[in-house]
Amino acid sequence: MVLYVVFSIACLFAQSIEQLIVARFFQSFGSICAPLLARAMVRDLHERDAAARMLALMGIVLSVGPILAPIIGGVLQANFDWRASFIFVTGYGLVLLATAAAFLGESVRDKDLGALQPIRRLETFVLPTRSRVFVGYALVNCFVYCGLGAYLSGVEFVVIQVLGVPIQYFGLVFGSMMIGNIIGSAFTGRFVTRLGSDRMLEIGTTGVACAGLLLAGFAFAAPAPAAPHRAAGRQDLPRGCADAPPIGHAARPNAPRQPPPEPIQTSRARRTSHEAACA
Repeated sequence: MVLYVVFSIACLFAQSIEQLIVARFFQSFGSICAPLLARAMVRDLHERDAAARMLALMGIVLSVGPILAPIIGGVLQANFDWRASFIFVTGYGLVLLATAAAFLGESVRDKDLGALQPIRRLETFVLPTRSRVFVGYALVNCFVYCGLGAYLSGVEFVVIQVLGVPIQYFGLVFGSMMIGNIIGSAFTGRFVTRLGSDRMLEIGTTGVACAGLLLAGFAFAAPAPAAPHRAAGRQDLPRGCADAPPIGHAARPNAPRQPPPEPIQTSRARRTSHEAACA
């Protein structure tokens, strides 16, 4: 959380896009610690199916953030400038840091003092890769988040640029996806102890695959978005009216008038002017 707060302040005072990218890169190191440590604490305190149930319930809480964040960010961006978002997240990080320092305790019951040694940590990192079960779970999680990343990278452009939704309302559109995540997490938390983790994983991956194919079908079946209106390329106006403003846009009252086009000379007039020039 200290890293998150420090580099949030660095983002706030960034003077170029390069500085902002670097600060955001290191800010992510701090932001990923919260969900990572929360999952580790659940695994420390609960066994297999009970841990899966707690992770599902925790997923409901974590899904609230992606719903509220675009809404708050859209309002701040629409009413202030881009630095307002970093002022908000800096204050938010300070509150979380103070709360964690005051109330968060150690979740490990039996501490292993040698677990932090470099060799032990490397062995602990390599050991799970020898398990086919772990590799299978990891690949499922990896591919699901790859699809989620692909969706997140394009949804803002499609919603705002193509569909024309105002930026302050983007969070409401984006929140529909997280509502589905909340429903899935609630379903998992209720039935994982009855059906088991493996059965719930089969149901979840099947649902994700079907939803992905359906979304891909909609993307390929949808017509391509129309290009922005340009005066020179207007095909919906009669010939000679290409300089008219686009439909729905009033002409600017103080805009300078364009000079009238030069008259088209006939072949006889061009010949007459050529002879006069030669004379």
